[in-house]
Parts: sequence; structure tokens; C-alpha cells
Amino acid sequence: MVKFRLLSKEDRDAIHEASLEVLEKTGVKVSNDQALGILKEAGCSVDGNMVRMSPSLVQEALKKAPESFQLYTRDGSRQHTVGGSEVIYNPGSAAIYFIDRKTHEMRRANAADFRELVRLTDALEHIHAQSTAMVPADVPEIISDLYRLYVILRHSDKPIITGAFTKEGLLDMVGMLEAVVGGKEELRERPRAIFDCCPSSPLMWSDVTCQNLIDCAEHGIPAEIIPAPQMGATSPVTIAGTLVEANAEFLSGAVISQLVEPGTPIIYGGSPSAFDMRYTTARLGAVEAVMAACASAEMGKHYGVPTQGYLGLSDSKASEAGIENILVDTVVLDIPTLGLASKAIHHIKDVYGYPCGCGAHNAIASWKRLREKYSINAVTTVIGVTNALPVAVGADFVFYGPIKHADAVYPSVAMIDAAYSQLVMEKRIRIERDHPRYMIG
Repeated sequence: MVKFRLLSKEDRDAIHEASLEVLEKTGVKVSNDQALGILKEAGCSVDGNMVRMSPSLVQEALKKAPESFQLYTRDGSRQHTVGGSEVIYNPGSAAIYFIDRKTHEMRRANAADFRELVRLTDALEHIHAQSTAMVPADVPEIISDLYRLYVILRHSDKPIITGAFTKEGLLDMVGMLEAVVGGKEELRERPRAIFDCCPSSPLMWSDVTCQNLIDCAEHGIPAEIIPAPQMGATSPVTIAGTLVEANAEFLSGAVISQLVEPGTPIIYGGSPSAFDMRYTTARLGAVEAVMAACASAEMGKHYGVPTQGYLGLSDSKASEAGIENILVDTVVLDIPTLGLASKAIHHIKDVYGYPCGCGAHNAIASWKRLREKYSINAVTTVIGVTNALPVAVGADFVFYGPIKHADAVYPSVAMIDAAYSQLVMEKRIRIERDHPRYMIG
């Protein structure tokens, strides 16, 4: 299996050791009395709200956290593995504003919008779980978290990714789940939901979130511990420094959770963002944020626990720029992934009908000794064949470079298009006069 990695083992070890040093010497601020008592009893140094943890305590907590667990549908008839190489997709969480699909105006979400999203998510085969992905503005805040869960339970049987806004809210939501699935033990043995528990960067646990984490552990409900540092604002401006801080926040949450109930499922989450100092906003779609999110997932795998991330986000104003359609790049990293990307092109076009292609030339770049071992004529042939392969399976475009390779790429792609044109014409589809079929001569 091809794996994308940003961190070497040495990098991961260094981040881990630096995080242990942060927890031991700097500590974390914990604003929950029950958690302070639990941590003090476990041997942590507690000075007011500041808690310092020994490396041995952290290591012991990591040993107790499970590598994976099963997440069930509402009626318990189907299940998904959370952890290992399995991936579960869900719509994300807590959008306050969104762009109305009819008016194209940005506005606050309401209950009707959320119900519509839940029904859509329920119908999408490859979205495996629901999530409380909006905050309806027309629902009283005191019951907002309960209402979102109620809507999902009523309109879908998929597993749920959710979160509570208050300490009481989580207990009420757990009560709702127990009532629907058949009791406390049924929910503990076969969990239907995962709750988000987000520390406050830098290095803080609020009273509400910390209590939510404790209550999840007591009820055996999986918890996603999701640090959300902003690089340059609530965390160091560097990716490495942000990873150390976020990792320390996760580890502190893991300690609290495993002290309450050893073996309770936890997920290594990550929602880093880049701080835009010009507009004082969080840039979730920045390259640095995506890199940090991917590296966070690597740290979770390093510890052998399930991971979570927010990806596919964008800060661009596509609609304002007049962008109405998309091109799908199936991504080529090396020679083996050229085959995978070509297969994906055929599938995406066949199932979804989107314009699709890839940067096939990246495969050539990974062939390190191509030019050393073979003649220029052989190299030119490889360039032509490589870029023609995606077109042969239906690609609408290929990315290549440098421009000097145009003499090899253009004729190869034109040859494929010209050959396939006869098949197109047999379907009584008209070929324009500027098609390669008429230009080759």
C-alpha cells in the first residue's frame, strides 16, 4: 500500500519526547475540579489549575488505549471499524454560516437546513457516518446540542459524530442514545456515537470539555480528542512547534480518559490552522494547516490509536471568482500510483461524470536512473507513453512538465485521441474539425 508521510520515525520520536518534556515541565491548565482530583491522586503535580505529568504516566495511558473499536448503526445491525487502515467519512462539524444553494448568499444555518443535510448524508453511500455538522440559529442554545442529535436519530440510522455544548448536555445526549438503542449496557458494548472533546490551545482544558471527556470515559463512549491550534496565534508559528503543542494536548487528554476508565476508546484528532495575521482569521485550507493535520494523523498512528482529521477544506471564495465547475486530479506520486490514478479516472468519470485527469509526469520523476541507463530516444518514448496512459483510460487532461517535453507528449496524446475518435463517431457523436483525427497528417 502506498503511504504518504511527512514525518520520519526520528521526527515522530522527537515530537513525542518534546511533548513529554512540555507536560512534565510546563504542564497543562485544567479548569475542572473532578479532573484535578483524579490527576492528583494519580501522582501528578497539581499547583492550582496547573498540572504536570510524568512521562511514565503518559506512557501507561497510551498502553491502555485500544488500537481500534467498532462503531455501530442505530439499530446495531451494521458496524464500522474505527482504526487501523479503515477510513470513515462524515460531513464535518459545527458550521455556523454557509452559502445558501438557492440564493448563493452566506447566512446562518437553521433547523430546516440541518434536516436537509441529514437526509442527504443518509442517502450518500460513501459517507459512512452522520455528524452534527451545523448549529441551527433558530433553535434555543440551551437545547441546541440535543436537538441536533434528535434530528439525526429521527432521520438516519448511520453512526454519529457529535459533541456537547455544556456539561449537562452530554449527559442528556447519552440518555437519548441509551433510550434509542435499548439501555446503558447496550450503548457501552456497542457504541453508536463518537463525541468530540477539544482542548483549548495553548495547553488548556476547560471545565466543560474536560467534564465531557470524563463522562465519555465513564459511559464507555468513544471520545475524539481534537486540539485546534492556530499557528502563529495559539501555537508556535512553525509546523514542528505546533505539532509538539497539539501532541501534548492530546496526551494530557489521553491520561485523563484512561485514568477514569482504562481501555476506553479515544481518537487522536487534529484541527490545526494557520493564523492569518492580516485578517486575524484561521486559515483551515492553508497548505501549512493541511500538512500539520496529516502529520498529526502520523503521530496518532505512531501511538497505535485511531486518528481523525479535517481535510478537503477551503478558504477560497470560489463562487465570487466565478468558479462553477471542478476538475478532478487523481494524484500521481510515483510509478505504482500512476496505475491507481488511471483506474480512478475511469471510475470517477463512469460513476460521477466529472472532468478528470492527473499529473502522470510525476511517475517519470520517481524513476531516478532513467536518464542514466537509457538513451535519449528511450527516455522520450517513456515520456510519451506515460502521459498517454491516462488519456487511454479516458482522462480529459494531463499535467506535464517541463515544457520542453511537449514534443513527446503532444503527439502521444494526439495519437490516442485520434485512434479513439472512430469509436466516438460510431456512437454518432460529431467530431470537431480541430480534433487530432483531422490534424494528424
